[in-house]
Amino acid sequence: MEENLVELENFKISNQAMQSIARLATEEVEGVELAKGFIGTISERLGVSAAEKSIKVEVKDSEAEIGLALRVDYGASIPEVVRQVQFKVKGAMESMTGLKVKGVNVSVEGINFSPGRE
Repeated sequence: MEENLVELENFKISNQAMQSIARLATEEVEGVELAKGFIGTISERLGVSAAEKSIKVEVKDSEAEIGLALRVDYGASIPEVVRQVQFKVKGAMESMTGLKVKGVNVSVEGINFSPGRE
């Protein structure tokens, strides 16, 4: 499997490493998780992280654009959760990679219900 590497000033960073940064930053926000979906569930069984399917990182000219597919907990304020995720992911990506983050685009794919409510 060929790994995508982004060449920065004096080092290279893999797309997978950038996805991990975004995943860990997202996990810091309460009331949200990365969406798995049917394909994500199958991917996990085949050994591919569902998070990798829920995060897209595109880099061009030292600027990154990040796309995330999320599930939000029932009762949480979706706009507030999305703002927190955008803030955390942008900050983590910029501080850890030195890339300027052009945008963190969030798609809310579903709602997490408490047990017995679905």
